[in-house]
Amino acid sequence: MSGFDSLEEVRKWFPTGTAEGERDVLKKAFIHVNEFQRIISPPQGCPHLLIGKKGSGKSAIIDFAIQIFSKKNIPALLVKPQDLDTSQLANADSLGEISRKSSGIIISAIASKMAGNLSGLLSGDDSIIYNQAVNSGEKSPDIIGKFTRIISKLSKPLIDADLSTVLPELSKSTRNELQAAIHNKLSRDAKFFYLFIDDTDQVASPNLPGHLNRIWGLIIAVRSLSEQLPELRAIISLRTEVWERLRTDEAGQRDQTDHFTNLCIRLNVSNSHIKEIIARRLELAASKIGCDSNNKFDCFFEGTHARAPYSEENRYWSDLIVVRSRQRPRDAVQLINALATRAISQSHKKINESDFQYVMPTFSNDRVKLISQEVDKECPAAEAIIRSFASCTYSFGGFSMSAEEAKEHIAKIPTMFGVVIYGKTIQPTNNDSTFQLWKFLYQTGILNARISDSSQPDNYRHIDPEADPTLVSLPRWNEMQKMVWEIHPAYRDFLVNLQKENQARTGLALKRPPTKKKR
Repeated sequence: MSGFDSLEEVRKWFPTGTAEGERDVLKKAFIHVNEFQRIISPPQGCPHLLIGKKGSGKSAIIDFAIQIFSKKNIPALLVKPQDLDTSQLANADSLGEISRKSSGIIISAIASKMAGNLSGLLSGDDSIIYNQAVNSGEKSPDIIGKFTRIISKLSKPLIDADLSTVLPELSKSTRNELQAAIHNKLSRDAKFFYLFIDDTDQVASPNLPGHLNRIWGLIIAVRSLSEQLPELRAIISLRTEVWERLRTDEAGQRDQTDHFTNLCIRLNVSNSHIKEIIARRLELAASKIGCDSNNKFDCFFEGTHARAPYSEENRYWSDLIVVRSRQRPRDAVQLINALATRAISQSHKKINESDFQYVMPTFSNDRVKLISQEVDKECPAAEAIIRSFASCTYSFGGFSMSAEEAKEHIAKIPTMFGVVIYGKTIQPTNNDSTFQLWKFLYQTGILNARISDSSQPDNYRHIDPEADPTLVSLPRWNEMQKMVWEIHPAYRDFLVNLQKENQARTGLALKRPPTKKKR
């Protein structure tokens, strides 16, 4: 097979990185088995909250679960924000009022989603109740209660089904693990009806007063429906940033987090997990082209090592890709797709170092745009804040600085332009504001904390913000000073280009005086 065909095969296994583009790939390359079995087994009467960053794979897991349950004869519905008619919610509504209205909104969405699957199944009073549930407008508790009984009738027990018929190219070991996970977690004696609500944060604008209550109201309404309907198993997905906002918002319902903390499933994707995803897909691509190398990177990448732009350090291909993925499978998939596309355009047989160095500046610029869009409601000035680090002092080189240098720069940022975080203006020369902005950069992964650790291969490790959310705080300043603070690798090439542009801009943009022509 030609190099062109080989790289086209890579593009097939590393498509867009979105749940829609990944649907067919996941049937053959799904590896989230441990997370899957936890996600699908919320306790009776309670929903699970699936918490993860954008691009971490929440939607992909939900889509995969629906395919599996379809094969297992268990009803499973996906509800998205556009399916929820929130027009009846008012900003002034109390949390109780929002929760009550949200129950009716969810029932309408479920009824509408079920419409295509209910032909001929409902008659008499059930048909009347169903039509009342589908119709827009507020729902009475009576209608909600009666409709849950319809859902109960439609719930199904788990059946034995050979997953190889729906997932023929998934490895046998993974199929067996999935089969065991489902049957271990779901009783054969019970009936089930699964409800997945994805992108839940989009039902509100968290920067507007009272809108966080819309998210809380939806979550509480789903819990209420789960309590009424023993067969219902509900999973609600939320972005990490939004959950942290719900947990910490002073004007919100922080007391509610105590009721849901143990119901949270955090989709924390480690670098080793990203490597597994890449390796599995390269293995499948290699099998299609007949490449039997032990290291599947050898089939599609030139050499074992390469250098990042403006760097003399040689690193393994897998490490170069993984450290720039931001712990998001989508980023890794999109980067390899971009590398294969570039190599094809240059008629390269394999992806080489020049392809990586060409792609990375644009990829890095795109990551800055993406993180800015993701946190726009929490911090509209995110891109400007990242840009400011092009002029920061890095005493350790490579976009690494001491805590004192980080603090000095972060304190200056509000003097350069206005900064608002979670609706509050960050004040210049205010210690509390400096740590508030720093905490935001730490929690969103823009600024990483690195600590010495002799037990690790490189003698250091990075602190996970979700494992230690209170690190960036004035009381822990002494600890912070023992750490190195780094710009995330995904954003560094963007800053390098910005530094070069700034160096080229010397003086005012004056035209050269015209030279006199000799007569």
